Amino acid sequence: MGLTLRVGHHFRSTHRTVLETQLLAEHKIALKLGLIQELRGEEYKPKGDCPKCGRALTPAEIIRGFNQDPRDYTTRCPKCGSRFVSYLMARSRNGIGHAEMKFYCAIQTLDQMKGKEGFSPKELLKKHPAVYHSAIVHFGSIKNAFKQNGIAYPHEEGVDGWKDKIQSFLGRMPDTVIADCVDKPVGIIRKMRKELGIQRYTAEKALVEIE
Repeated sequence: MGLTLRVGHHFRSTHRTVLETQLLAEHKIALKLGLIQELRGEEYKPKGDCPKCGRALTPAEIIRGFNQDPRDYTTRCPKCGSRFVSYLMARSRNGIGHAEMKFYCAIQTLDQMKGKEGFSPKELLKKHPAVYHSAIVHFGSIKNAFKQNGIAYPHEEGVDGWKDKIQSFLGRMPDTVIADCVDKPVGIIRKMRKELGIQRYTAEKALVEIE
């Protein structure tokens, strides 16, 4: 039996329930997409409607349903088990630009990025938009995505004003995730958070926020 912690006005076992695990996953991806939008001025929305049962999958369900296979572009419906192709919607903050493209899983994204390190971010976006946007969603930045392939990406993405933009997310998500999104060492994010007197992210804090 797990220990019991007091969270808010409730007592909760340290053993996560299935529902709590799902809620944390949804919360995590929602915050990450919110941070990306704040940093880049672009809204991302993974989209997957099961053609068999009609269920509209959440972003976390879409990502969890991928096979992590470079050649399998489908996700799995958690309700009926059908597999189908999902999409990623990208829209600029002012609503002028809007695009819908295939949504690659993390493994497919890294596979598609091989040999493309010579492209600047703008070139990669123009020539391979689905790869570019999928990389941002999964890895936070293009440089971090290439890093996963063992490649030191030579181009800068130039996210202006990132210190101000990340403040409302500090402590609400792991320092490592924020660091990936702004392409900075995690020590810089950790130091900034501590200087502002913000406690580090924990699942318990996130569950309180969800409630």
